Amino acid sequence: MELGERIAYLRKVKGLKQKDFAKTLGLHPAHLSRWERGHVTPSSDALTKIAEALEVTVDELVSGQETFELQDPQLLRSFHQAQELPQEDKAIVVRLIETLTTKQRMEKVLQGAPL
Repeated sequence: MELGERIAYLRKVKGLKQKDFAKTLGLHPAHLSRWERGHVTPSSDALTKIAEALEVTVDELVSGQETFELQDPQLLRSFHQAQELPQEDKAIVVRLIETLTTKQRMEKVLQGAPL
């Protein structure tokens, strides 16, 4: 996926119409359209504004690769260690995390808290 296609895709994922997103960026919709169609490449300043509005990093916007920074040092160490596990054990770790996060979401629903 090219940069312009990624901008359009992320905008649509956010549920934003092209004219509304252009207004957010302070642009004419035709200019945003040229970016999304790949006719013009946004400047670095524009990329920063686009990334902020779409709630992604500039790296994610340009490369298409999602980045994630793990804040908890203990979890970070554990994930680094888990990379050495056999594939079968990695699958167990993933299932455990999915189970715990599902449990947490269910508890929030039962308590009436928004997800």
